[in-house]
Amino acid sequence: KVGDNISKNKTAAERGDAAAQYFLAYCYEFGQGVEENQELAKMWFNKALENEHPEAMATQAMRLEDSGDHKNAFIYMEKAANKNLMEAQYYLAFYYIGGTGVNKSMFEARNWLKKAAMQGHADSQYCLGNMYLNGHDVKRDLGKAIKWLMLAANQDDGQAQYELGLAYMHKATDKYVDGNGALEQAHNWFSGGRDLPIPNTAEDLALFKEANKWFEKASYKNDIRAQFMHASLLATRSEIKTAYAWSFIISQNHVNNQKDFVEKEAFKQAKYLMKKLKAKMTDKEFKQAMRLFTEIKNNIIIDTN
Repeated sequence: KVGDNISKNKTAAERGDAAAQYFLAYCYEFGQGVEENQELAKMWFNKALENEHPEAMATQAMRLEDSGDHKNAFIYMEKAANKNLMEAQYYLAFYYIGGTGVNKSMFEARNWLKKAAMQGHADSQYCLGNMYLNGHDVKRDLGKAIKWLMLAANQDDGQAQYELGLAYMHKATDKYVDGNGALEQAHNWFSGGRDLPIPNTAEDLALFKEANKWFEKASYKNDIRAQFMHASLLATRSEIKTAYAWSFIISQNHVNNQKDFVEKEAFKQAKYLMKKLKAKMTDKEFKQAMRLFTEIKNNIIIDTN
C-alpha cells in the first residue's frame, strides 16, 4: 500500500502536481516508503518550490533563515503566508515583530497573527490574547484578550489557560497586575490583607470561579504559576484541604524546576500558604489533604520535552 501511494504520487508529481512533488521530496529525504535519496529529494523539492507549494516555500524560508539570509527567508515566508498557510502566517508575524528581513511593524504582525488565529492556529490565538492582556504595543483590552485566549485555551493550550484565568481575575477586580503582581494579590487574599480588592458581588464571584476553572486546567499541565493561583483562590473559599494539596504539589515538584522570577516567587509563597493552611487543619483533615495530593499528582501531565 505504501508503494502504491508512492507510485500514485509520482505519477501526479510528473504531471506537475505541487503537493505530490512536495510529498515525494519528503519521502526521499527521510526514506519514508522509499530508499533515502537526497538528490531526488532535492529535485522534487525544487519542483514543488517552483510551483509555489505553500509548505515548500515555508520550508525554504526556514532553511534560508538558518543560513542567515533573512531577506530571502522573509520573501518565501510571505509567499507561503499569502497562500493561506497558517503556520507561515504565524511565523511571518515574528519577522515583523523582530524586524527580520523586513522593517518592524506591530500592525502587520497583528494582522498576520489574526489571519492565522481565525483559521484556528492556537499559538496565534494565544499571542493575540497575550498582547491585549498585557498591552504589548496595543491598548489593553480584556474583552479581546479573553476572546483570543479562550479560543487557544479550548484547544488545550496550557499557557493560554493560565493567562485566561488572569484575564478573568483582572476583570473581576478591575485592576491590572502582571504575573508577579498576581501572585502578590493572591498572597493578600489568603493572608487576610485588605490593600487589594476582594470579590464580594455575585458577578465578581462568578468571574473568580471562571478564573479558577482555567487556573485548574493549567495546573494539571504542571504550570507552577497556575498551581499557586489555584491554591490561593481555593484557600479564599475555605477549601483548605485541596488548597494544601496543590501547595504541596508546588513544594514537591518544583524544587529544582523554577524557570523564572515568577515561578520562584510562587514557590516561596506556596511554602508560606502551606504553613498557614496546616495550622487550620486537624490531623484527620491533614491526612485527607495528603490523599488529595496523591490523587492530584497522579493526574498531572509532565512535559518531558
